[in-house]
Amino acid sequence: MDTSMSGEEKMQRSFEHFMLTGNVLTTPVKNRSLPPTPNNKKISSSTKKKPAFQKLAQHVQTAVDAFHKIFVNEWLSHDDQMCLVVNSVADLRERIWIASRRTQFVSNTAVTIKQPPVDWKHYGSRGPSPAEFLLDQDLELALSHSLKAHERMLVALRQGLSQLSQAQDTLRRRLDDVLAHFSSYQVQEVVAPCDEEAFGRLYQSVGEQVEDCLELHRSSAAELYRKQVLGQDLMDSDSDWLLFSDEGRASTSQQDSFLPKKFATTVSAKWSRSHKESCLVSRKEKIEEISKQVKDF
Repeated sequence: MDTSMSGEEKMQRSFEHFMLTGNVLTTPVKNRSLPPTPNNKKISSSTKKKPAFQKLAQHVQTAVDAFHKIFVNEWLSHDDQMCLVVNSVADLRERIWIASRRTQFVSNTAVTIKQPPVDWKHYGSRGPSPAEFLLDQDLELALSHSLKAHERMLVALRQGLSQLSQAQDTLRRRLDDVLAHFSSYQVQEVVAPCDEEAFGRLYQSVGEQVEDCLELHRSSAAELYRKQVLGQDLMDSDSDWLLFSDEGRASTSQQDSFLPKKFATTVSAKWSRSHKESCLVSRKEKIEEISKQVKDF
């Protein structure tokens, strides 16, 4: 078709051609190109899909991170709180022993000072000790307050042991997730062919993390049992000897070790994860590393 024709002539020519042939007269379009779209662009090499075993390795890593968070934020947190409770029990038993001993001394000697001396010189640093002017009511009030606080700490100890047991159960469920993802990762090598060298390097790294989770779970379970035994023994040691002085009593080293005050001091020293009898003492460096990773996450 002649490009010099006007628009009306082109339209008339097209209409005549359509009436005679039944076809639409078209004009060839030269150098026509579609505008660039994101779909027409070349796909870069960075958007290629990752191998299946790498995706499964990421799932294993996510499960391991969840395991570490439960261990740090729940298990270690409850254990630290219980350590404070046990130390408080030992301190309160020391106070109860002192107040009870002083009360017995005053009762046996029948020496009771109704009121402190009027002379102001006795209130200075060179005067008698202020403990000599404590009234019977003061001693009884201090003893009653310490006994009530001691009962509250024993209740907190029972609750802490229950919470620590629940944290251990949650830790076990997170470990099940880790093992399930790791099993899928192991099966991938058989199901789908892949780069054996890359798979081997990643498998070694993932396997070490899973083994650390297994060992940490075993150690924490043994440590929980150890502290359940210590906590139960500490609660069972709450006897009438807590209110009596050990003076004038035939004592042996074996009997002395089971006195409420001395036994609480022993349990307080053994409770720490740094104690040589702790099942986590060998994992101290690993626990510090995990705690730092969780805090930085």
